[in-house]
This record gives sequence, C-alpha cells and structure tokens, in this order.
Amino acid sequence: MHVKTAILILIVGLAAACANKGENNLPAKTQIENSPAAQPESSPSTQIDETIQTPQSSWISSASYSSSDGNTGNFTLRANNRVYVYEDVPIEIWEEFKQADSKGGYYNANIKGKYKHD
Repeated sequence: MHVKTAILILIVGLAAACANKGENNLPAKTQIENSPAAQPESSPSTQIDETIQTPQSSWISSASYSSSDGNTGNFTLRANNRVYVYEDVPIEIWEEFKQADSKGGYYNANIKGKYKHD
C-alpha cells in the first residue's frame, strides 16, 4: 500500500509542478522538438515540368524540362521525328535555351555531347 501511495503522490506532485510551469520550462528535449528551428521549413514547390513549342526552329519541334528538385532535370528535345532525352541538365541551361534566339544553335553549343542522354 505504501508503494501505491508514494506513486500517487509522485504523479500528483509532477502534475502540479507541470501545471505551475510555463511552456518554456518544458524538458530540454521537448523544447528542442517544439522550437522553430526544429520545424521543417515550408518552401515553395521546386518541381518543374515545362514544355515549349519551337515553330521558329527549322528542325526542333518542341522541348521540355522536368525536375523534381529545381536544380537539375531531364531535358527532352523533339526534332526530325526523334526524341532525345538528356539527364541531369541544370535549370540554368533550360532557362537559357528558352531565351535563345536560335534553339538549334544553343542546343549544339551547350547541350549536345555535354550531358548523358538516351
């Protein structure tokens, strides 16, 4: 009976102590888990899936870019009834390709032979 009484007193004492302390006085592990630094940052989606048509090009009909991390991705070129897929192409290359006056010229100078492809 003495053990049950001691446990009950201990539980009541702990409950009272916790009730009297603020949230900032939680045990260290709990404080770390609840701190803003420990919470995952909410960031905008970095997934990219874009396709452009290239009617001004004499041989490239379209190009697309797909990335799950926003840094590198797959560059797909459709030209002369063939499809070329280049892997691990940096997003900067895709952005520059989209802005290039000559898509074929940009492709030949900056993509062809520089990235792994199927």
